[in-house]
Amino acid sequence: MSDKAEIIRVPQKHGRRWLIFALAVLLVAVLLALFILDQSTELDGVKRFFRYLGADGAAFPVENGVYAVTDDCLAAASGNAVSFYDTDGTVRARAEITGGQDLALKSRGDFLLAYEIGGSTLTLLDSAGNVCCTAAVTAVYDADLAENGSFAVLSAGDGCRAVLEVYCPSGELRFRHSSATRNLCACAISPDGSLVSAVALGQEELELSSSALLFATDSTEPVGELPLGAQLVYDMAFLKDDRLCAVGETSLAFFTAEGALLRKYPENEGDLCAYSFGDGFLAAVYDLYDQEACGLMLLDTDGKSTGFCRVAAPLSLHTCGSYTALLTADGLSIYDRSLRTCAETERGEFLAVYARPDGTAFCLDGSQATLFIP
Repeated sequence: MSDKAEIIRVPQKHGRRWLIFALAVLLVAVLLALFILDQSTELDGVKRFFRYLGADGAAFPVENGVYAVTDDCLAAASGNAVSFYDTDGTVRARAEITGGQDLALKSRGDFLLAYEIGGSTLTLLDSAGNVCCTAAVTAVYDADLAENGSFAVLSAGDGCRAVLEVYCPSGELRFRHSSATRNLCACAISPDGSLVSAVALGQEELELSSSALLFATDSTEPVGELPLGAQLVYDMAFLKDDRLCAVGETSLAFFTAEGALLRKYPENEGDLCAYSFGDGFLAAVYDLYDQEACGLMLLDTDGKSTGFCRVAAPLSLHTCGSYTALLTADGLSIYDRSLRTCAETERGEFLAVYARPDGTAFCLDGSQATLFIP
């Protein structure tokens, strides 16, 4: 037996630890970069290049009617049917809508809500044209759609002035509020479907007065109420889960889901020509009275301006995702969230434009649609 001691060498782990640490840092950096780019439009041009490589944006026939953008397609409602068109003009699906002849459309993500103002049926569809559910009411005044497929409907009531209801995507009634003393004229539902709001009309010192009523859909008692002044409110929407905007005759009101006013804009600075609710912002065009041009401005969830530029009178204005598409007699312009011009083209015969979340836009001339690819 040898007297020599055997020396066992322990492998050094420092190098391996540094390699694991470097890989972890690199992974975090990549994930952070992907998150930042996903929240911006910086790479959208590259994405469009590869996605539409070889596409020529040729015109394709569409039915005359009302339109909406849902998922990757253009939805067109004509008569009592809704057709879904792919970007190349292929008809993806067609759905017959019960009890509707003059349909209105609300879209959000993969969902589309079809109904007739004054009608008795609302139909929720997905972008494949499948009917998710239907809801029956007395007569529809207004409706709104959440990202998860929940929808709010304001309708005539039986024994009351109006009824505000919220339905789940399955068609189950989740919330109901009956207004016995005040008329309700507009409604909005939060993106996650947990909150709903309606505009109540009243009278104060012989003048019309409007207020926003705010509810949590798991309770029948209002969580807040905000006076909106002596004006008729045309429309209202959630800009995000806890921020709303009401579009009125004389001002835009930005407020919280608890009824705290954040900002009113503007006060006697021009006539509102067009508006469109975006993802976390509002695009609005104002006639500037004594100037030849109009003013296009973007306002964030607190009602603060994030961009302003002078434009010609609008023929069509539409927002989707982070983009705003504006059609005027001068041409079509697409802007990002900071009002940077992403693309421009001549108007041609276009009568309306519908922005898409990737920065492209469907342009309509009444009988044809064209996908404009910046």
